[in-house]
Amino acid sequence: MFDKKNDSFRNIAFSLLVCMAIGALSAVAGMLPVRFVLALGAALLVVVVSIFFHDKKLYYLTLLVFFLPININKAIFRIDNPIPSLSDTLPFFATDAFLFILYGIWIGRMAHSAEKGHRKIIWMTPVMFFLLAMIAADILSLVSAVRFDRSFIEIAMMIKVLIVYFYFINNITTTKELRVIIATLAIGLVLQTVIVIMQVYFRDTLGFIYLGELKSPYLSYEEEHQVFRPSGLFGHPNLFSNYLEFLIPLMFSMAFIRRPGWLRKLTTVAMFAGGVSLIYTLSRGGWVGVVTACFFLFFVLAARNIYEQKFFFKTVAIILLAVGVLAGFSPKIYKRIVSRDRGAANARVSQYYVAREIITSHPLIGVGINNYVEVMEEYDNTTQRISRGFKFPVHTVYLEYFAETGIVGILALLSLFFVIITAGIRNIRKSRGFLFNLNAGLLFGFIAYAIHAVSDMNYPSRLTVFAFFAALFTITSLAIRDRIELADE
Repeated sequence: MFDKKNDSFRNIAFSLLVCMAIGALSAVAGMLPVRFVLALGAALLVVVVSIFFHDKKLYYLTLLVFFLPININKAIFRIDNPIPSLSDTLPFFATDAFLFILYGIWIGRMAHSAEKGHRKIIWMTPVMFFLLAMIAADILSLVSAVRFDRSFIEIAMMIKVLIVYFYFINNITTTKELRVIIATLAIGLVLQTVIVIMQVYFRDTLGFIYLGELKSPYLSYEEEHQVFRPSGLFGHPNLFSNYLEFLIPLMFSMAFIRRPGWLRKLTTVAMFAGGVSLIYTLSRGGWVGVVTACFFLFFVLAARNIYEQKFFFKTVAIILLAVGVLAGFSPKIYKRIVSRDRGAANARVSQYYVAREIITSHPLIGVGINNYVEVMEEYDNTTQRISRGFKFPVHTVYLEYFAETGIVGILALLSLFFVIITAGIRNIRKSRGFLFNLNAGLLFGFIAYAIHAVSDMNYPSRLTVFAFFAALFTITSLAIRDRIELADE
């Protein structure tokens, strides 16, 4: 990974000290605000350290993957006095900065190797087609939109999803890169779990606001009691649970790869770490999605490895550890499942009636992407007028997206999931080894998310991780079908 001519940690350490010294002197002299100094120092560190890496693409790719669950962002567009929603701001994330650099490296390499020939660009895949269809549905829904600024935010975020997806399907070309990505995801998951455990221990945030942590504790209700819900550095426990839904099945599958080594051990540790984090998020929809997905994933893995003795012993060990973890958390899990969440269940049922009224009134193109909260009171005929006291969109991705984009949008969204699931099932029969485990883990990650989406309101455009995992799935699918060839470095 390091350039042989500069393979010295002393060079890196010296660069770090220089950057820290410059930042400290600037802060002490009062020349710059402390927040700006910290951000500038971090950016300088990233750039300076990259000088000593031979493979710049892999370096920034690793950083992008590591920062996926870290909610460092700066709002570049914000709605004034917004009704509570998850799409009130258009943020610029740390991952966006790394993606910008990666695109620069890609364009530079294409220009440099133009005369030698270059790998053909993949312009269209089934997943990309339906992502474009969703963007088209979002734009079409503007005809009915009340607030164009809200719609602008959502369309911009969806375009960003497409940009992330497009880069990855064209630039992940080796199994080495895939293994590094999986290892980075696993390490990041373990670190996030350490932070989650610390948050739970102190029953408070840790002050890592500039690293994406919430400013104040996120509290929910069990009966009449407040409970603390940690989210690591992801910014919100429900968003964090969405991330874990994609990641835990992948770690579970990679824990059973046949080739022994550090990656199998690391993913096994990460799988249990992710399970602990998921339990602490108290996301019941996330629990159902992950447990259901991993249950069926196990049978898929067992069908391929049933005659291997190592698989049997590995399975017994994992089951015993899982039972131990569940036993330790059983009081918390049981209480969360059986307790009343201050009428939240009844509120969601009432929300379904409101969503039905909106869909019935605007079945073709909806009321405008990200405009649900603007019109829900107008269509609220429920006895308790739920939209006045519970000012959030309906808690199901499918109904919310249907209400906002109409039949055009919901067909695009459902087709996207259909393509991913059917392609994944087909590839299970055709793949083997590392690609089999990777495909199975990614497939059931999408299934876990699709299940949770029934009771959640985080549709794909709100999750950069959706585009990231969709890209990994596409790369695996293309490799299995021999449309591209992954170099085994």
